[in-house]
Amino acid sequence: YRATFLGQGFNASDEASLPALALRVLKGQVIYRDFIYASPPLTVFKEAGVAALLGPYYDYLASRWIFAVEVSVGSVIAFLIIRRYTPPLAAFLLTLPTIFFTTVLYAYSNFNFDAQLLFLVAVLILVWEGDRERRPLIVLAGVFCGLAFLAKPTYLAMVVGVCILGALGTFLSGPRRW
Repeated sequence: YRATFLGQGFNASDEASLPALALRVLKGQVIYRDFIYASPPLTVFKEAGVAALLGPYYDYLASRWIFAVEVSVGSVIAFLIIRRYTPPLAAFLLTLPTIFFTTVLYAYSNFNFDAQLLFLVAVLILVWEGDRERRPLIVLAGVFCGLAFLAKPTYLAMVVGVCILGALGTFLSGPRRW
């Protein structure tokens, strides 16, 4: 379903620059020294990693396909978070709209969804931690929040939410559904 939207909603002001900047990084240039990029560097480094992995097959369309996979992983992670508290069918029905509505994200930059995905991973770690030692998991969730900040600075505010979720996790955990 999402693949049918790959050709729509291109935001040339942001999206077209990310593959170009990634290729500049692969050629040895350094962000902020050799060229100006107004956002944190994580998305450019992610794109550079994808470009290095795909080699000569990396282009704008390949970048969009990787983005479609990333958006799909976000829906799966949202399902797992909701699944922690609800039966499988209810979790599926609650997350099914994300399949359709996230195609709107195709009109926005990758760094927006990079940050969202990293934040979802942080929340997933905290809600599925089980009976294990909490401190390492809280630290790991904090690392993912820090990475989300390196993708989009506004996600720094989410660190507070993840810290609260981590501290209150035992009170909010509810019944186990797996």
